Amino acid sequence: MRIAVLDDDEDARDLLCRMFERARIEVECFGRGADLLVATFKGFRDGRPFGLYVLDCALPIFDGVTINQILKLAESTGSFGRAVVIYHTAKDKTMQNSGLLESTPYDHYLVKPEGTLQLLDLVRKYLAA
Repeated sequence: MRIAVLDDDEDARDLLCRMFERARIEVECFGRGADLLVATFKGFRDGRPFGLYVLDCALPIFDGVTINQILKLAESTGSFGRAVVIYHTAKDKTMQNSGLLESTPYDHYLVKPEGTLQLLDLVRKYLAA
């Protein structure tokens, strides 16, 4: 299963990518939501979709919540399989108070930096399923 990581913080993104690569998990990392969307739809077209997304919620323009909404819309057409969505964000109180998290289903919500320690085990669990 291919996974995608979206984080606009270059250091955080590099850390996550190296962590997954060292665990021999096929990962592609993105700093901009628009680039992730392009790769997502190319993956669908080419028969190599991402099966799991690790999304930062606080990005300009296409943030993790918006990406998830687009994924759920695509899944609702029946043309695409369901992907696992894990929010991984530093904006704990802001996101919880915004009401955005309730707008679209997701699988897990982890807060940086504490949740980063749980992330690899969580991804491995989904890959083994």
